[in-house]
Amino acid sequence: MLPLDKKIHLKGSVPVTIVEDNSLQGPIFHPGIPQNSSWRAGNNAASQYQGIQSVWKNMVGYFNKSQNEHGYDKKLQVKSGICELKTLLDILPQMHKIIVSHPIYNKSGLRPYISITQSELDETGLFYKKVNVEKNKAINKIQKIRNNIGSHFSDAQIVKIIPRGKIDKRSSREKVSWDEVILLWELLELNSFMDLITSIHAYLNFINTLPIYEWYRYEENGTIRTHVPRIGTVDESGKEKICIMSESMRIALSLGSSKFPESN
Repeated sequence: MLPLDKKIHLKGSVPVTIVEDNSLQGPIFHPGIPQNSSWRAGNNAASQYQGIQSVWKNMVGYFNKSQNEHGYDKKLQVKSGICELKTLLDILPQMHKIIVSHPIYNKSGLRPYISITQSELDETGLFYKKVNVEKNKAINKIQKIRNNIGSHFSDAQIVKIIPRGKIDKRSSREKVSWDEVILLWELLELNSFMDLITSIHAYLNFINTLPIYEWYRYEENGTIRTHVPRIGTVDESGKEKICIMSESMRIALSLGSSKFPESN
């Protein structure tokens, strides 16, 4: 981590401004809405969370639009939202893996490195368990919808085919009857997935509070604003030396060498 009492050397002329802020104000970067005012990921945890929030925004966008539609148009939006929901379920485990890989630090006061407490880890696990409980109830339905009428389209048959030979698992095109395809379209009801969506929302809201993310954004005055966990060291006199970014954050900002001379 880079201490505050060291100079920062930039490849360009843009200065870095460090502002203490307990909450992340403003939108997180979305590749479809590349605004300079958005917070951008500065470390791996933030990058994973940024990706999840992008997919979440896509999913919610489809579901919200479905509320203003009827019949086929409504189901079309729900179908697209369910495909995003499946993607969300695919990437959540990696986010959780990153969270639990952080070191545990239970002491009070300034933390010396990016870490979480045992209670934060335990509570994260409880929220994640609820997600998995709801996921197990709905995953087969979601998978069927995504594979047969969503991102892929099944190899629809006039009548249901009973496979006699070895199934090629490399192919995502499942052989199903048109009657089954019709039934899948009938499953496109948002209420059927609300318990799962609600559990994911609760999980995301909680992990957003964990002190493991590093963010930065470009301000209108040409400065770079950072939002990072408050960590550092305390010397014998009680003076704090606060760190401002990790090595990955330094690379994300295209800063110079991590070997900084002392400031005057």
